[in-house]
Amino acid sequence: HGPVKSRAQEGSLDSAFNPNLGRGFLQPVVRAVTEQRDGKLLIGGEFVTVNGITRNRISRLNSDGTLDSTFGSESGADGAVQAVVVQDDGRILVGGMFTSVNGAPRNRIVRLNSDGSLDSTFGSAVGADGAVRSILVQSDGRVLIGGFFTSVNGASRNRIARLKGDGSVDGSFDVGLGASGGLTCMALQTDGKVVIGGSFTSFDGTPRNRVARLNSDGKLATSFNPGSGADDWISAMALQADGKVVIGGDFQNVNNAARTRLARLNSNGSLDTSFNPVLAPISGYGMDIDAIAVQDDGKLIIGGSFGSVNGTPRIRLARLNSNGSLDTSFNPGSGPNDWVFSMA
Repeated sequence: HGPVKSRAQEGSLDSAFNPNLGRGFLQPVVRAVTEQRDGKLLIGGEFVTVNGITRNRISRLNSDGTLDSTFGSESGADGAVQAVVVQDDGRILVGGMFTSVNGAPRNRIVRLNSDGSLDSTFGSAVGADGAVRSILVQSDGRVLIGGFFTSVNGASRNRIARLKGDGSVDGSFDVGLGASGGLTCMALQTDGKVVIGGSFTSFDGTPRNRVARLNSDGKLATSFNPGSGADDWISAMALQADGKVVIGGDFQNVNNAARTRLARLNSNGSLDTSFNPVLAPISGYGMDIDAIAVQDDGKLIIGGSFGSVNGTPRIRLARLNSNGSLDTSFNPGSGPNDWVFSMA
């Protein structure tokens, strides 16, 4: 086939895609979106119906947005789903705040087979004692989980742990005291090191304000030094091909330099001073960055609750050029009418 230009590429709404999620008297929220190799979409969050069919907090959509009825069941998860990742073998890792999935006890971390049924070969009913917010799969099949827990399967693990392929805790990944506060996002480097972000102010006793890098054995990578770090929460991050790290959240300063909710760090953790998009809030609302995606061409798509980028109106969704300037060819018009939490 020759090149095909999607209507969505310039930011206009694809009106044919409408999964119509519902959650009783409350607004449904999607916290995680992941695309499978076949183009189907896995979604997780706080919804209870998809196109009027009961699907509790985890579901799969066909590429046109219709419900994939071959995946999952009505029971689903009994609490919010906040992370969904597909393994190379098609099995699906799910993290969140639930305590049961498909009627079986599973505390905050579970693996599903490709049809949405429970994979009984992974983990146990013990699981994590707090929310799992982020999941990464290493090339060797081991699984990194991050969140608000302090133990996993009964082992002390403060906010980050590595699991073996069967869901048991990998004792060779030793984080010591771990993170002093919540861990909300992670990014895996090609060398096996992992960058983490959240609300913590130290890692294993060493000061690290909301962002740090760990070696492949779980120890703090001291070669990555963000200085004074971010002065408030980091909720999203993405790795660029050149090793730089884009971070977003609720901060106003990074390493003592003004950065309104979005910044880029060099591969050694220092602030990239050449990247400084200026975001402004919507009148009467707060402002956050909650989702960041890097395109193959280096451009960045950002989502959250902002109202403008570099003085140009962009409501909660925008695309930036790699230097931080606004990509004016992507214009979602009046944009979404509420927060953007996830994207794929």
